[in-house]
Amino acid sequence: MKRKLIIPLVCLLLCLVPFIRGNGPKEAETDLFSKANELYRQGDYAGAVKAYEEVAKTEQNTAVTYNLGNAYFKLLQSSPRDTKGLLGKAILCYEKVLKADPRDRDARANLKYARSLTIDKLEVKDDSEGVYGLLVRLYHFPNTWELEVAMTILIWILVIIVVLRRYVKRETLAELLFWILFIVLPLTLVVVLWTGSRAWSDEARLEGVVLADKVAANGAPQEDATHVFTLHEGTKVRIMRSSKGWLHISLPNGFAGWLREEAIGKIY
Repeated sequence: MKRKLIIPLVCLLLCLVPFIRGNGPKEAETDLFSKANELYRQGDYAGAVKAYEEVAKTEQNTAVTYNLGNAYFKLLQSSPRDTKGLLGKAILCYEKVLKADPRDRDARANLKYARSLTIDKLEVKDDSEGVYGLLVRLYHFPNTWELEVAMTILIWILVIIVVLRRYVKRETLAELLFWILFIVLPLTLVVVLWTGSRAWSDEARLEGVVLADKVAANGAPQEDATHVFTLHEGTKVRIMRSSKGWLHISLPNGFAGWLREEAIGKIY
């Protein structure tokens, strides 16, 4: 009987993997985060930026990233003559928050306003209407972490049902478990495919934001190549591939070119 329990136990252990995360913020990081928040409230946006950046080196979460984006933007508004790429950095922070949580309304609203200040107007037309638009919104509604949790719970349920059916002797209970399994199994397969698709798209579709005030895109990954177009701070691009310090990027209008890697902040 012990051997029969080995496989279910292994499955349960594997199901725990999505819940294994890094440790929470250390006390020193929490104190620094509180200090950054206080500096922000006091209007010391430069000090808040430095403190948030220090926290972000070791603690990556949406609260830190969102507050850092706000601090960049406030610093930009308080010193418009010396931007230092602040608009691009703010947009990058909001994009990172939305990639982690597409339902964050505050980040979306701030991003929309920040984008209105950019020079390059390359946003594609939103054609997600009707049934297709509904399906697209439904597909992106849960984030990857929520899908992982749902998948884990469903797999747990499947394992429990399989184990119970092995040892249950009452015919009526066995039949009930069969019908529950009949419903849960296809639902689990859908969620597994959904989770895998979202995880793959998150990894495969790498995007970035231009941080340089003004940068020329070249036709080849070299300094003396022909300039094909110019981009400005805050423009969102898709990163196709990299080569020796250069990134091959594409734009919503179909244009493509090469930029130095340091000119782009990656959204991850």
